[in-house]
Amino acid sequence: MNDWDDIRIFLAVSRAGSLNAGARTLGLTQPTVSRRITQFERRLGVPLFGRTKDGLVLAEAGRSLWSRALAIEEHAEAIHRQVVRHDDRVSGLVRISTTEGFGAYWLTKRLTGLGARHPHITLEIQLDNSLSDLMKRDSDIAIRLARPVARDLVARRVGSMKFGLYASAGYLERHGPLAEASDLLRHRLVTFIWDSASGGDEWRRLITEHPEIAFTSNSSIGQVQAIRAGYGVGMLPNYIREEHPDLIPVLPDQEWPSRDIWLVADRDVKMSARVRAVYNEIVAQFQLSRRDGRQPAAR
Repeated sequence: MNDWDDIRIFLAVSRAGSLNAGARTLGLTQPTVSRRITQFERRLGVPLFGRTKDGLVLAEAGRSLWSRALAIEEHAEAIHRQVVRHDDRVSGLVRISTTEGFGAYWLTKRLTGLGARHPHITLEIQLDNSLSDLMKRDSDIAIRLARPVARDLVARRVGSMKFGLYASAGYLERHGPLAEASDLLRHRLVTFIWDSASGGDEWRRLITEHPEIAFTSNSSIGQVQAIRAGYGVGMLPNYIREEHPDLIPVLPDQEWPSRDIWLVADRDVKMSARVRAVYNEIVAQFQLSRRDGRQPAAR
């Protein structure tokens, strides 16, 4: 048990519940992870996992190892944060985690100037709708629509994401315009699987009770393309129209709740020069957005 990589792989597979999912988390192949787990079990002389039809479960030895492995992981993370805090090089990899739509439609194109000022920084933008764990170095910076509660994270409110209803010109030609919110009951809707978090009580009620859900997806990009293709009316962040001016606002005078945007970083990791440079650039882009009157607005 002298190899940190074995502990790291053991924890990843334990959390994921399968070799395939653990391998994806680690960025390794499934055969590599399987081989490393088998070798680890042979060295220890005991099985760490039991196999079931639903995946892997911790065996007795695995349950015994779990708490000690977590302690080793916590020590390794503390060492990493302490070292990174004193890193003055404006170079290396900086990982940003954000939601799929925001990263694809707003953030990526606004960070191109960073490369000219800091050519030795490599950006990795992780586009997903789950919460990456900054405390476990899944990312260096996260942009989220909810404020984190962990004490070691620094969270700054940088903007406000506003939403509106949109449809394609072709859809509105076929189904007619909308004059008020109640007209939505006779229209087909395009929804995002997590839409209930975006549009407030009225939109949540509509997508729960509406008889005509034409399209739903766990991909915000898929939702945008479905609306553009004419499936129906859907709620989108207003900044997406900057990328797709063919989207037609529906009920533009209707006010929908907005969501605060939080820029989040580990307190120690943020002290490194490379992370600080990217963090400050993101803040500057939100400030420019506010100055230019574009969404999302900085605060």
